[in-house]
Amino acid sequence: CEKSFQFTRGLPLIERALELSTTNVERYKLTCLQASMTREIGKASQARELYKTALTMIEDEKLKCQALIGMASCNRWMGRGEESATILKQTETSARSTSEHSLLSQVGYYKGSYLFTKNELSDAISSYEDGLKNAKQCGDKTWIARNLSGLADCYYANLQMSKALSSFRDCITISHE
Repeated sequence: CEKSFQFTRGLPLIERALELSTTNVERYKLTCLQASMTREIGKASQARELYKTALTMIEDEKLKCQALIGMASCNRWMGRGEESATILKQTETSARSTSEHSLLSQVGYYKGSYLFTKNELSDAISSYEDGLKNAKQCGDKTWIARNLSGLADCYYANLQMSKALSSFRDCITISHE
């Protein structure tokens, strides 16, 4: 349901799956999925609480990073950038220690988004470039497109129109794929 964007239809299914789940890792993954879908229907505050709940279910650092990134994504919707910056710093350190390119691509995007809102364009560009490099390394087209979109916005805001156009075009090409 998540890939088909049928979030309201999928949420009751996740609730039922949570009732049937038997392991903490299962419950954790389902809770994170529930949080993601809840965020996508516009309930970022409720989603953030679900991610916080998920964090209490497991000890695995890689899995915790996924929930922390989810919290940062909710904070982005709620205008809580400073809190996101702290979360992302913690997540980035953990993800770099294990070379988790997928997580680092997401950290780059959310960190870049926060820096962009502060008009720190040079740092935002660096963050998006790092996110893009990591997304390419793990072959994740969604995060490649998101980081390209962020780069395009930064270049546009920095009046670098040819770079902005190139990044937007690359983003659109990948989105069509």
